[in-house]
Parts: sequence; C-alpha cells; structure tokens
Amino acid sequence: MIKHIYILLLLAFSFGNTINIPSDYPSIQEGIDVASDGDTILVHPGTYYGPIDFERKNLVVGSLFILEDNESFISQTIIMGTDTNVSPFVQIDGISEPEVELNGFTFQDISLNTFAEGTQSYVLINIINASPKIINNRFNNFQIEGQAESAVIFCSNSSSLIANNIFSDGMIALNYELTGWILSKNSSLIIKNNLMENGYVGFSDPTGYVVSVASDNIITENTFNNVSMGYCWMCAAIVALDGSSLIIRNNLILRATGDGYGAILASESEYVSYNNTLV
Repeated sequence: MIKHIYILLLLAFSFGNTINIPSDYPSIQEGIDVASDGDTILVHPGTYYGPIDFERKNLVVGSLFILEDNESFISQTIIMGTDTNVSPFVQIDGISEPEVELNGFTFQDISLNTFAEGTQSYVLINIINASPKIINNRFNNFQIEGQAESAVIFCSNSSSLIANNIFSDGMIALNYELTGWILSKNSSLIIKNNLMENGYVGFSDPTGYVVSVASDNIITENTFNNVSMGYCWMCAAIVALDGSSLIIRNNLILRATGDGYGAILASESEYVSYNNTLV
C-alpha cells in the first residue's frame, strides 16, 4: 500500500495531472485531447479503439500495469482497430522529451490492409523525431498488407527504448517494399528483451523482424521463435542496411526459416555479434 501511495504521489506531483480512462473520459484519444505536457493517461481494464495520436505532447499513456506491476492488467487493457485503412494506428512525433511512454497494453486483432491510393506507409506505431519508451506491450494477431513501407513499430530520427514487448501471430506481406516488425531509419534504438514469435514476413524486399536502415542500434536479449520468411531475397531475423552499425548480443534465434539469410543479414553495414544462440 505504501508503495502504491508513493507512486500515485509521484505521478501527481512530478508528472502533472492523472487523467483516468474511462471514468474521466471514455476514450484514450479524448483523454489525450485535454491533456497537457507532463500528464499521465491512466487506462483502466477494458477494450478501447484507435487510432491514437499523442498530438506532440509529453505524456505517459499506460494501463494500471504502471502502478501495480501486474501483467494481468496488460491482457485486460486491449486496444483494437475498426478501420483497415487507418495508418498510422498510433502516432508519436515531434516530442523531444524522453519521458514519453506507451506502456502496458494489448494491441489485438489489428489489420492494416486496405490498398489506399497514395498511402506512403502502413504502420501500427509511427515514431518520427521522437524518442518514447515503448515497453511492456503485447501485439497479437496483426496483419499488415499494403503496397508501401510497413512496420509494427517504425522509428525515424529516434532514440527510443523498445523493451519487454511480445509480438505474436502476426504477418507483414504483399508490400513489395521495405518492411520489418521493428523498422528503424536514422535512429539509435535500444531493442531489448522482446519476444517475436509465430510470425511471417514475405512478398517484400528487404524485410525481416528487426530491420535497421542507416541506424546505430543495440539489439540485446531478444527471442525470435518460429519466425518465417517467404518470397524475399534480402531478408532475415535481423537486417542491417545502408551504413547501419549494430551491436547484437545475447539474443536467442529459434527456427528462422524460409527464404533469405536466416538469422542475420548485413548489406553495406557493420555489426558486432556475441553471445547469441542460433537454433
């Protein structure tokens, strides 16, 4: 109890106001609309719908997991989509503060697969000129198909921490462009302790599960399990392109199957790899 009171006080006095969803506002976006920099959007168990735009505000958006450290709150706080032509599904851009956070949600059954003319990318979480923490989330049963660059999490000019997330039973296919479950451009990410399992990428090139373009990323302590690739040439679980410099350490890669290079592919890039296990 003392711990919980301390955390609540910390939220109230150090990070501004706490807006409770749905008691204060019925939707996450309505809470963001009225929030100010430094506020916390605290989302209670339930099913909510995107899209979501942080509106260039310095916010923490999280489930009750951020207070209780109880993983059941992650599975109970679900975000779904209703429109297959909404991209990006979550927008975080133009925020320099490192406190921005998306923490403790399950993104469930989201499909981005309408071939809309002029669409430049199909992205679930789009991070541009910002460095939020994307932590402790679950991405279940997603499908991204569109003839454009595509990703579950896309980062450009970012120093984000992407950690402790689970990506499962998802696919990115039929894009015929650069794609990746985590795709970075001109970024310096820490990608740590994520699980990617039961996935497929295909009919795209280059493609993979963690794809770095002109980026300096640390990829550590992740597990890739049963990740398959098809109808691609430049594809692997971890891909480094166009002058990237990666540190790849302490990862477990199980059953990276299909076309391409399997575990790691580097083109005009460099990486240091150690203590990784390939099975």
